[in-house]
Amino acid sequence: MAEPLTVILGKGDGTFDAPSTYGSVDYQNGLAIGDLRGDGRLDLVVGGENNSVLGVFLNAGDGTFPTLAAYSPGAGVTMIAIGDLDNDGKPDIVTSFGLSSHLAVFPNNGDGTFATGVDYATGDGPVGVATADVNGDGWLDLVTANYFSDTVSVLLNNGDGTFATAVQYATGNMPGGIAVGDLDGDGNLDLVVSNQYYQQGNGTVSVLLGNGDGTFAAQVEYPLDLRPYLQIVVADLNGDGKPDVAVSNLGSDTMSVLFGKGDGTLLPKVDYSTGSGPAAVVEGDLNGDGMPDLVVAEYGSVGVFFGQCD
Repeated sequence: MAEPLTVILGKGDGTFDAPSTYGSVDYQNGLAIGDLRGDGRLDLVVGGENNSVLGVFLNAGDGTFPTLAAYSPGAGVTMIAIGDLDNDGKPDIVTSFGLSSHLAVFPNNGDGTFATGVDYATGDGPVGVATADVNGDGWLDLVTANYFSDTVSVLLNNGDGTFATAVQYATGNMPGGIAVGDLDGDGNLDLVVSNQYYQQGNGTVSVLLGNGDGTFAAQVEYPLDLRPYLQIVVADLNGDGKPDVAVSNLGSDTMSVLFGKGDGTLLPKVDYSTGSGPAAVVEGDLNGDGMPDLVVAEYGSVGVFFGQCD
């Protein structure tokens, strides 16, 4: 069923304007935000899983998004990431296709339009996707969490916006979300993956520490609640200078926070109750107090958790 995109603009004090809706995409799945035209205004990209549509909503300059440009990626979109993959100063779009074994890169033409997608092979069932320079060469690489093969794929940038053959690393069962951050403070980016264990009890989060050359150590798993879902936050949530992890748990209506020790390991989870069906969590300073806040996408609502410095 086609659904409109909903935008709720913040007032800067932790409160929000009334929701506005724009366009429609059949079974929206995945959302990414970036300045696609280089005009200083944030634009929106959404995916349609049912009708295989990639929708780009360009900012009119006043926080409204009146125009939907639809692209045909050739498969149902699961998740989306944005990054300047060819270092031309124009953010490109990356989409994962959960019912396939590949992702697609859509090069930016520089005006908010995009060239035809270029496919790259991944593990089976790529869901979560992220862009990051995992080998420190100044070029963004690609990583995916592969639901059906219990792996993550790492695709290193060739230095021209194309990508080398994917290298696979083992995760827990049914990985969905993936995020990148330096958990051990060594300057190398690490991977954090949520594993759903959909039919085998509670889920876990996997941490794969980076070696700095685009390779990763074996995973270490930490227990979570039931069915941790697609979006993961890696950020310093308590102001101690050490990255922490937050994950929404679709199967238990909770959000789990695992505080980092600063050495690449995590403390046991702390759970927070959410509304029904928390599907994703993102981070930002919503009230201007300098502390990161968390926003959880729920069925029919949005939950806001304001950060506090302990």
